[in-house]
Amino acid sequence: MNWDAIGAVGEVLGAIGVLVTLIYLAFQIRLNSKLLKSSVDQNNAENSRNQFSLFQDSYTRKAVLKAFHTDEELTLEEATAAEAFFMGSMTSFQSQYFNFSSGAMSEQEWDVTKALIAQYFTTSWPRAWWEFAVLGFDPKFVVIVNQIVEAQELSGSHLTQIQTRASEIRQK
Repeated sequence: MNWDAIGAVGEVLGAIGVLVTLIYLAFQIRLNSKLLKSSVDQNNAENSRNQFSLFQDSYTRKAVLKAFHTDEELTLEEATAAEAFFMGSMTSFQSQYFNFSSGAMSEQEWDVTKALIAQYFTTSWPRAWWEFAVLGFDPKFVVIVNQIVEAQELSGSHLTQIQTRASEIRQK
């Protein structure tokens, strides 16, 4: 066997090695994408559980319902309870926005989240709180939330309209 033949065999083996490496990398990327999606779903579920656990306390529940469904004045204690719940929810929504922006959350899932965000702004208290709280959130997320709130105000949205939209999104 001469050196040219040995070189050709080496090139073929090198090409096969590159091909095997590319196939392995494609498999690993696909697996990583599935794991990332699973992690995002698990994080969203954990955030929801945390918010619902706050809602188990009857005082917090009453304060949140009063803040989100009436325009009655809140006491300092009610406002504090509602603020804790609202901050946790908006932080969770911001996390979901980041997941959507990075491609880890589908557009359909993000549409459901936007409908939930809109549901939080049906009364004056959450809107007033948001004007103060925007400094603690990412500016891109603030723009998105402000657009949702503005669209709701322009269309005269109410809770039933938001629920209808959420149902439409779920049926997609």
